[in-house]
Amino acid sequence: MLKVLADPNRLAILAILLDGERCVCEIGSGLGLAQPLVSHHLKQLAAIGAVTVEKRGRWHYYRSAPGLIEKLSSNLLDLHLAGTALINDKGSVCE
Repeated sequence: MLKVLADPNRLAILAILLDGERCVCEIGSGLGLAQPLVSHHLKQLAAIGAVTVEKRGRWHYYRSAPGLIEKLSSNLLDLHLAGTALINDKGSVCE
């Protein structure tokens, strides 16, 4: 999840979607990105469960997934705990 979110464009898209539902054209025009590029980033975000999509006629509307902030928080906590465990297992190099 963190690898996908490391892309600045994906973070910007996610920030827009945290504010509410948007279609691809709205996201693209807001960020100055081409529709195919926005669609590519949205596909990556959907693959990790960060966004959901609803098709209405010819348009696809995206929104941030329910519980996204909690999921991100949990991932960051896991990363922190893994780093702490590594340090604790190896001990201090300064001793």
